[in-house]
Order: sequence, then C-alpha cells, then structure tokens
Amino acid sequence: MLFASWSRDGRRLAFQREKDGPRQIWVVAAEGGKAVALTKGTEELSHPQWSPKDPDRILVVVDHKNLAALSASTGTLTPLTRYDDSTRYVDYPSWSADGSQVYFSMTRKEGDLFLLENR
Repeated sequence: MLFASWSRDGRRLAFQREKDGPRQIWVVAAEGGKAVALTKGTEELSHPQWSPKDPDRILVVVDHKNLAALSASTGTLTPLTRYDDSTRYVDYPSWSADGSQVYFSMTRKEGDLFLLENR
C-alpha cells in the first residue's frame, strides 16, 4: 500500500497498489475488510489524493505524464491535463484546502550525450 489518502468523511482509504500489472488505485473501508480495485487499465495510476470537497473525486497521476480525476463510485477517469511532451514528468499532486486548486510538481527530463573513445 503506497500513497494512502483518506476520504473527506474518514470512512475510506484510497491507495496505489501494484498487483499483476501496472499500478492501480484501490479503496478499503476504514474499519478494514477487503480492498477493492477502482481501476483495472493498462495505464499506471498513482499518488491518489481524495478531494477535500467532492466525496466522489480522487486526484491521480496517469503514467507520470498527466493528472486525472477518478470517480470513486464508477472508476471513470476524467483527464485534467493533456501534456504531450515526453520530457515532462508529473508527480506528487495535492489539493488546496478548499478543493479549488491542484498543486503538483513537474520535472523536465533532459540529458547530455557523451562520446567516449575506446583506445
């Protein structure tokens, strides 16, 4: 269980889990029981953050390239960003206290190319 996030009412816990494939988002009741997968796709979903305002909305990172809102009741993903640049790396999202804004880090992957002569 990684990156756990409590629902606003404290009754559920969302988390990322890697089981037989890419990371997906799971939910378990606060009192325990069996965890349920909210997603089952081929995309890597991570860093769930439950909305402080909307009890059905979970913010997630998609393939470390974009952000999406995940419905806790239907498992439907709604894209929030559409970055096409393969050098961008999106990570660590967080809601503002009132749920009106999302904060996240974005890194640009860049590199240098070196030539080494083998003498």
